[in-house]
Amino acid sequence: MGTIVPIDLGVQSAPGRFGPDSGARLINCYAEKADEKSRLLYPIYPFEGFEQFAVLTGGEHMRGAISLGTYGYVVSGPLVFKVDLGGQVTIIGNFPGSGQVFMARNRKATPQIALCSEGQRYIIESDVLTSIADNDLGAAISVCYQGGRFVWGLPDGRYQWSAIDEGTTYDALDFATAEARGDGLQAVYSRGSEVILFGTESIEFHAVTTDADAPYAPVAGATLHGMGLMCRHSVRDLNDVPICVTSDGTVRIFNGYSPERISTHDVERAIDSIADKDSIVATAYPSLGNQFYQISCPEWTWSYNALTQTWTERKSYELDRWRGEHYLKLGENRVIGDYATGKLYRMDPDLYDEAGAHLVMTLRTPPTHKYPNPIGVDRLFVDVIPGVGLNSSDSALSDPEVMLRTSIDSGKSWSNQMSAPVGAQGAFKTRVVFEGLGQSEEDGMIFEVSMSAAVARGITGMAADVEVLEA
Repeated sequence: MGTIVPIDLGVQSAPGRFGPDSGARLINCYAEKADEKSRLLYPIYPFEGFEQFAVLTGGEHMRGAISLGTYGYVVSGPLVFKVDLGGQVTIIGNFPGSGQVFMARNRKATPQIALCSEGQRYIIESDVLTSIADNDLGAAISVCYQGGRFVWGLPDGRYQWSAIDEGTTYDALDFATAEARGDGLQAVYSRGSEVILFGTESIEFHAVTTDADAPYAPVAGATLHGMGLMCRHSVRDLNDVPICVTSDGTVRIFNGYSPERISTHDVERAIDSIADKDSIVATAYPSLGNQFYQISCPEWTWSYNALTQTWTERKSYELDRWRGEHYLKLGENRVIGDYATGKLYRMDPDLYDEAGAHLVMTLRTPPTHKYPNPIGVDRLFVDVIPGVGLNSSDSALSDPEVMLRTSIDSGKSWSNQMSAPVGAQGAFKTRVVFEGLGQSEEDGMIFEVSMSAAVARGITGMAADVEVLEA
């Protein structure tokens, strides 16, 4: 018998460059700080699940969404839909193109919603969708709302604004220019009483003024030179604090005028690996006191928890990425769209699957090793929430299990999968133990623990019976 040693679970995903340099990996789960006297300071919990909320018949991939009171307006495929609190859907009209859509609303008594994508400029008013006929408005590629006006960004570096509380009326002279560099505009975004003008190589901050002829003016000394926006659809905010992927390939948060890098090298390598940077789309939403900012593309999803300042990975069942994209708040309903289909889902922390599909929570530990010595592992103890089985005829729910794989070559290959019961309903004394796990070489041993049963789950610690062997 060796020595019982605690296993480091990590608090965020760190795949590393090559394998031997990897840390922990948290997939479909995240660390949440517990009380200082808890068994584990950062227990691991799965992301919440979701159930089907609405079907957008005729819709396809999600392109954009915005909340307006107790209603949501969603662009899915070629159509614009209105969705109410109960998931009832109405088709508003057709919106050209297939790209992502910027959406903003104004404060008019009957609010207007502006839609912009690839030079297309539309307005929804009283649930009527129309193209903006005023030719004084240029072929904008982005829109936001600030100081009573819609602000439209043009690729040549100009931005134009609407009349006060009227999104269909424009004057050809109502424009200003982002002048830091001749890098055009990638997007415009509202923060507080400012418009952020994102170019490819610069970022400017223009604040609301009291001058009706020049309603926005540059904030002195705030312009960022040599840093712009890399991914046009990565700009989202958490409580009015924008986050985006900047031109240096990092993710930064804009608390002031000096954007702070919040991405890790692993996240930055993932961003760098994508040829089409415009395929990266961000989604931001709250959950149980946490604030999540997520970037997704066809190859992956990375999720940042602003509360713990940590990054983890997400993958929907049989996909390389998370299915969710574009968030709506409809009353008490927190709704997420499906990136690939015309479906909306209601998120809920009491749901443990994704509309019937498995939500597989996976924790991969950093290597346990005593370099340069190999180790032998007689037993692994996994401290989970026991007694969570349900009163169900489905054995996977009535007697849920933990699955384990091990690797002794830095994750290049894995053992056969083993399983152990978590505990039927009320079996709170169940201990999860895996025995006879063999020995490693000098690289040590990685433990990969997964749980897929749609029950309450959590990992609050791990320990192993380890013997150091002769080198």
